[in-house]
Amino acid sequence: MAHEPSSRWLVSTDWLAERLGAADIVVVDGSSYLSTMQRDGAAEYLAGHIPGAVRFDIDAIADHSNPLPHMLPDATQFAGDVGALGIADTDTIVVYDGAGLYSAPRVWWTFRLFGAEKVFILDGGLPKWKAEGRPLEAGPVARSPRTFRARKDADLVASLAAVRTALASGSAQVVDARPAERFLGQAPEPRPQCPLDVGDRERKARAAGKTSAGVRRRPRRPRGAGHHHLRLGADGRDPLVRARRARQPAQGALRRFMVGMGIARRSAGRTESLKHGASTAPVASPQPRSPRRCDK
Repeated sequence: MAHEPSSRWLVSTDWLAERLGAADIVVVDGSSYLSTMQRDGAAEYLAGHIPGAVRFDIDAIADHSNPLPHMLPDATQFAGDVGALGIADTDTIVVYDGAGLYSAPRVWWTFRLFGAEKVFILDGGLPKWKAEGRPLEAGPVARSPRTFRARKDADLVASLAAVRTALASGSAQVVDARPAERFLGQAPEPRPQCPLDVGDRERKARAAGKTSAGVRRRPRRPRGAGHHHLRLGADGRDPLVRARRARQPAQGALRRFMVGMGIARRSAGRTESLKHGASTAPVASPQPRSPRRCDK
């Protein structure tokens, strides 16, 4: 029984193999990798790709006026770049990548963003195609130029201001699709073109003995084995912290009232009672009890 893709935006290797070479089918290699993966998408494409596939380079088909990597181009540039690859907006486009399902969804989304409606992702990508012993082709592929009528759907892209508003108001759910280590700030940003994220800044600050604001940290004094350190959030959400803070203003007001009424006087470390028979002698702290032996 043939494998049925789990999404209407996926096509199987059987489906593509049956239609490979059709005039209205364009196969696109959208392989792109981070430097930490130590793979070269362009070299791998030239070494072997699905027959007839053209290469979509997200770093070339991008906004080069922006210092950040592979930012979206405008509609005019996109139309010219993909038209030169021999792709029309009316074609059926099948995108794959060399990892299976990694960078192909980004290329699929970009085509959808600029108005192509019949865009699909190859289920399992190139690894599945190879595992099934299907044919490969080496070297570049040149298709005749086509006209791609690009029309950018602005609703599919959120601006930085819109993301900040959503985070502040809770009007939309913001999802971070990076690996867990980068989300938690435990792994560095792998792209040298990108500014340091919060995790990178904190790691570098800790290594230099400074905070992220550039102020050198005081070294922590060693704590005894019996010391319990309560870690507090910046907003004081811990219930113990809220209770303690709630008591502090009332206790301070009571001490000021007692001093002002002559009921007590303020000493260097405490408020001492003067009237109503209260003793001014310091209260002796309890002496530690000697250990007792318990014989069986």
